[in-house]
Amino acid sequence: SVEDSVQPLPSTKPMTDSQSVRSKGGMGWKLGAAAAFLVVVGAILWGVNSSNTSNENGSNQFEQANQEKTKIEKHDDSRAERDRNRLLIDLTEKSRRLKSNFQSNNIARQELIIIYREMLRIDIENSEASKGLIEISDYYLTLAREAFEREDYSAALAEIQLGLAIDSESEKLMILRNEVNAAIARQEQWRQEQVRQEQKLQEEQAARAAEEKRKLEEENKRLEEEKKRQQQAQLKKERQAQAQR
Repeated sequence: SVEDSVQPLPSTKPMTDSQSVRSKGGMGWKLGAAAAFLVVVGAILWGVNSSNTSNENGSNQFEQANQEKTKIEKHDDSRAERDRNRLLIDLTEKSRRLKSNFQSNNIARQELIIIYREMLRIDIENSEASKGLIEISDYYLTLAREAFEREDYSAALAEIQLGLAIDSESEKLMILRNEVNAAIARQEQWRQEQVRQEQKLQEEQAARAAEEKRKLEEENKRLEEEKKRQQQAQLKKERQAQAQR
């Protein structure tokens, strides 16, 4: 029937006071938890922002320090470059003054070598210093050749060593050194041959002297024997003469 198909509506009976209090208490707890959650989130966000700000400030300070350091280094490099250029100019002027008499003055020559090497230490591609050292090396080559021509091989080797100390790759000096060493070897060979010949001559002279001594001793012995025979013969004659009387 229609009455049986009709479902009863939910109860609309008003809540009692105790039920109302329990409902309000649950809503208050939920609102309090939400508020606490928002406070925690806010604190976290504030900490993150503070950390980012601190990191950004630290990064800026670090970059500023690097920029200041770079400026100082550039300033130092520039000052060092000016000092090097000033020193190089001074050394160049001094080398040109010494170059005029380096061949006749050994002290000036040695000082010039030191200056040229210092110039190359400052500027490894300094052509004036490089050419200057080669010129001094060639001068030692000239002295070595002069000594070689007068057969003063020790002096020649000494000059060659001085030249190679300046230019260790000088082909001319190395060729001359080989020639001097070959001449020394020939000279030594000739000396040894002279020694051998002298020894042979001395041996031959000793042999001749020994032979002459032997012959002289034999002759003396023969003469002594002959003298004895003559004495014996004379003695025999004297005895025979006495016997006949």
